[in-house]
Amino acid sequence: GPPTLWFLDASHGWFSCWNVPCPKEVSGLEVRRTSDAGTHWDTITQEAALLDMAFSDERLGIAREFGVDDTGGVVRTIDGGRTWSKIQIPHLKKIDAMVFLSGQNAWITTHEGHDLLLFRTIDGGRSFEESRTSLPADWPTVREISFIDRNYGWIVLSHKQNDEIRLLRTTDGGRTWTPV
Repeated sequence: GPPTLWFLDASHGWFSCWNVPCPKEVSGLEVRRTSDAGTHWDTITQEAALLDMAFSDERLGIAREFGVDDTGGVVRTIDGGRTWSKIQIPHLKKIDAMVFLSGQNAWITTHEGHDLLLFRTIDGGRSFEESRTSLPADWPTVREISFIDRNYGWIVLSHKQNDEIRLLRTTDGGRTWTPV
């Protein structure tokens, strides 16, 4: 899996690698942390496979955990990344896409039939709000999701049988979507 990198500020950052040669040329799981802008990195756990992560301060973070066939879940830490606990989100069976604006604000997409489900947290994963939008039958796959603040975001959908894409926009944090 590709390495994951998140910096909270100019000094504090986290790096995760898994199933590829990590910096010491050892394949496996590893999360490292720096407090000196990346000059030195300390391994803080070798038990986490993270695809994406974000921190709201030096202790609190949220991440997407690796799982076979994209079935990985959402995890959070309260100890700076040493340990991670799974967050149970009703109706979330498979993550299509996940994006972090910060360690407090994240969006997760999945689909159920012709419905796009969006899960939003504004409190670092302690709670999630669910919204549901119907999608055209030929546009079921979320390719990418992006937010610039808590309200304004975009989703790129891909067509089922060709290379076309469609862009949707939200101005209310993902509660409703309109084609662009």
